[in-house]
Amino acid sequence: LKMSFIAVMLLWVGFSYLSSGMDTLGALVLQPSTRAIALLSEWLTHGAALMLLVLLIVALVDVPLQVFLHKSRMKMSHQEMKQEGKESDGNPQMKGRLRQRQRDIAQGNSVQAVPKADFVLMNPTHYAVALRYDDSTMAAPQVVAKGADLLAFKIRDLAKENDIPVLQSPKLARALYAHAELDEDIPTSLYTAVAQVLAYIYRLKAAMRGDGPMPEEAPTPFVPPELDPLSNVLAAQPA
Repeated sequence: LKMSFIAVMLLWVGFSYLSSGMDTLGALVLQPSTRAIALLSEWLTHGAALMLLVLLIVALVDVPLQVFLHKSRMKMSHQEMKQEGKESDGNPQMKGRLRQRQRDIAQGNSVQAVPKADFVLMNPTHYAVALRYDDSTMAAPQVVAKGADLLAFKIRDLAKENDIPVLQSPKLARALYAHAELDEDIPTSLYTAVAQVLAYIYRLKAAMRGDGPMPEEAPTPFVPPELDPLSNVLAAQPA
């Protein structure tokens, strides 16, 4: 709607300027060519300046308006969160929904950390988990980003854009998504599984640098069944 309004304004100003200058344009044919070109250039310059002035006026009105509307929306969102927090006091279901909403926001923001990851695990399309490990500063690998469905695809695509290995490891991806918190050490029960993948990643990166042969097929690390959400669901189903 805003762009349509701007387009209509520019068309109206342009048409008005053209209409008012018809006599000037008609008189150009009576002028010497050099003089006619100079007058035409001046007329076009004035027209362009008028268009820019219209855009400037629109911007001077629109920018403060957009800032005001954005602050209003942010204020409403903050108030809604506070109200939801008040309503959730003593209500386990409301508290659960609030925590889930906070986790969803955190996961969405975590995508920005994908370029720092060493590798990404997928399941193969429903979940994506990006991990990083620096033995000089970390006691254990950490999940720097994770997401499901469309967010998982976004993590995968961003990893590929930054030449970060993406491996298919459904059970481990599901377990890390369910039990590992962002920017915290992974659960100790998954150390061995992640260590197997890390060893493969190190060999893969060394081979890509020309420091060794390409590793064989990616490992299929063991994941305790109780940590795999899908295994728990299947176990709960009646035979």
